[in-house]
Amino acid sequence: MKLFIYIFTTAVLLTHLSSCRDEINATGSYQHVPVIYGLLDQADTLHYMKINRGFVGPGNALEFSAIMDSNYFENMNAKVEELIGGNVIRSWDLRDTLLNNKDTNGVFYGPTHRLFYFSTANMDPLKEDATYRLTVNVDEGDLIVTGETRLVANFATSTNVSSPTAQMRFAKKPEEYQAQSLTFSKGTSVFANCRMNIKVTEYRGTIADTLFIPWNIFEGEAAGNTYSSAAQGQSFYQTIRNNLTNDNTITKRNLEGIEIIYTGGAIDFYNYLTVAKPSSSLSQNKPTYTNLTVTDGYQVIGLFSSRHEVRDYKPFVSSLSQSVRCIDANSTRELCQGTILGDYLFCSQHPQDVASGPSNKDYACQ
Repeated sequence: MKLFIYIFTTAVLLTHLSSCRDEINATGSYQHVPVIYGLLDQADTLHYMKINRGFVGPGNALEFSAIMDSNYFENMNAKVEELIGGNVIRSWDLRDTLLNNKDTNGVFYGPTHRLFYFSTANMDPLKEDATYRLTVNVDEGDLIVTGETRLVANFATSTNVSSPTAQMRFAKKPEEYQAQSLTFSKGTSVFANCRMNIKVTEYRGTIADTLFIPWNIFEGEAAGNTYSSAAQGQSFYQTIRNNLTNDNTITKRNLEGIEIIYTGGAIDFYNYLTVAKPSSSLSQNKPTYTNLTVTDGYQVIGLFSSRHEVRDYKPFVSSLSQSVRCIDANSTRELCQGTILGDYLFCSQHPQDVASGPSNKDYACQ
């Protein structure tokens, strides 16, 4: 089960509160300002949203921000509806929950914070052909916020490494690196991110510890109907080295597998991030973006949109087939004996490398 929470930063909120000419009339009467962030993903079974209130009025805003209850509506309910052909097919009332994972650095309350969610566990996932409508009702209809989004549809994994037996190639021969191309389908997304988690096990005698090394490959817009990126071989080995310690208590390291993670974002999500980028203007005046609508006389800040994450785990060793390995033999040799990682005690546990006789490799685990 995956969890995605879009949490606005202190800097963003302070920008909204201080840009009175653009956002909130500080000379007017006290007024609630809904602050709402939610991203749907059909790969999730729990769908979380942040629903807060911002406001101006008498008193010290920094004192208000440190009080948890002052950041939430006292009388609020929210729902998400699934529409196909204009008809409501399913509906979920949002429930609230408290999490204790918020950073306590900064002016806002923490570590406890409240999120609102609905669940699609034990039922069909969200549908790519549906429209999803969010309705937030405050003070029994005095203030209503609505927003709609479509899901990111037909977003697919890399066509050139998606086969279970496809092997990624980062080195041709010792110290001659090569780039592994990654091409994946755009679908209805307008921008995407591709990254890897490299799974490594470290041994101290018989004690094993597993770590996951993150590697960001690509983020940008599509060229035509696909995204194309290149995972550079030298960067692959250097990224692993940069995340390891040269610990003399470690007796062996093994590559266990590589998870490739593709994430595509919808148009409203892209527009929001584009507008929210730091301003290069000396005046620091910035436009604002939201796809939410609110009752006349009120203002709203935030976003209701979608993204879709697809994961493809490629093991180094598979019990199903000896032909499965996430990186090929040349890349494995470079991992174990190359100039970048040769002194980090990697060895290969792959059956093709540890075979008896002439097939045994000198970089195989003993």
